Amino acid sequence: MAKVQLVPYDAQWPEKFRVLKEQLEEKLAPMKVSIEHIGSTSVPNMMAKPIIDVIVGVEKEEELQYAIDPIRELGYTYVQQYETILPNRRYFVRFKEEGLPDIIRDGDHDFSQDADFHHEAHLHVVVKGSNLWERHLQFRDILRSSEDSLEAYASVKRKLALREWESTNEYAKAKTSVIQGILSR
Repeated sequence: MAKVQLVPYDAQWPEKFRVLKEQLEEKLAPMKVSIEHIGSTSVPNMMAKPIIDVIVGVEKEEELQYAIDPIRELGYTYVQQYETILPNRRYFVRFKEEGLPDIIRDGDHDFSQDADFHHEAHLHVVVKGSNLWERHLQFRDILRSSEDSLEAYASVKRKLALREWESTNEYAKAKTSVIQGILSR
């Protein structure tokens, strides 16, 4: 059981994203990709877990696989086990610690859910223009432009952060209804 640690907005988060983006652009240069800062760290004045969320949009579905090795070379752990749930997304975690596995497969211990390990970044690779791509950008843009939506989401996050969670996935699932409500406004 773990608690989610939220911190006040940090004006350094956009710069941390910029550095990650430059690294990804260089490594993925043979492919035409779009890279965006998403999640709460991309929204000014939003409290967040201090983890930079990045979404990489590739042009075609087959490019999802081509992105895996170059991203792993940048020190990201490929979390393969979630592909059964979201087959059109490749998910990676960049840990601050050294020596963790570079691939987490089905049945492996999922270090990405351990509260003991500190995450630097979460990276989602999807097809640009897909539902996952559009939904993430739409939600970010709504929070950036609507004070009411920002406060509604922040309020739910504050309440949920007081609880103990089996994993950060449970915390994320608990936010789903408010996210869907904001997206449907």
